Amino acid sequence: MANTLFDIYKEALLGGGNHGGTLVNLTSDTIKVSLIDTGTYNPDTANDEDLADVTPDPRVPSGGGSDQTLTTPTTLNGTFDADDSTFTAITGNSIEELMIWKDTATASTSILLVSFDTATGLTGGLTPNGGDIVIQWNGSGIFSL
Repeated sequence: MANTLFDIYKEALLGGGNHGGTLVNLTSDTIKVSLIDTGTYNPDTANDEDLADVTPDPRVPSGGGSDQTLTTPTTLNGTFDADDSTFTAITGNSIEELMIWKDTATASTSILLVSFDTATGLTGGLTPNGGDIVIQWNGSGIFSL
């Protein structure tokens, strides 16, 4: 796979979508990033729509306890950006992907947005050792449309 937007998010961006007309406001909604073990779950960006579709739970550590809310989100000239994200004292399975999603506090309405699997350090998997994992987003933004 490659870094990509989930199809359901693309539909929402275009004003449609079959996920209850879900709209996403990247600067005011709670947008989170998760560390993902693809040995447990391989994203299907064409069919997976929300966090309930992400089974079994592949977040590292299990259960998503380390999910980070993106802070100081901005959208400028078609580019989404936010402050770097720090995952503290991470243990568990290897990490091969980052997944960004809108958190509504309900899995079936928490829409999946973006999957990254080619970021520096993810190729071949990153093995947590109990230390912090810092995601330094690209200086030109997290993603552009």
